[in-house]
Amino acid sequence: MYSVGFYELIKKCLQHTESKYTLITNVWKVFSVLLEYCCRTDYQMLISEIARNQKTEIERLEADYQQKFLEQANNEKVLRDNNDTL
Repeated sequence: MYSVGFYELIKKCLQHTESKYTLITNVWKVFSVLLEYCCRTDYQMLISEIARNQKTEIERLEADYQQKFLEQANNEKVLRDNNDTL
């Protein structure tokens, strides 16, 4: 969406130039190189954020697992104690 607006802006700015399409092509090439460079940085930041979120989620799941494990162990102990008293 932004690239369409950028293209229209360039086109409007260069409408009085004789070599308009050559200049638009060159500006567009620079824009695409910069966009690729910026996206790579954004991609690396996104990967780091995903890794942090995944680590947090794994820690949460492990804590939930430990809690359920302890509850299960406690339930088994209660059942065993009840069977021993019968």
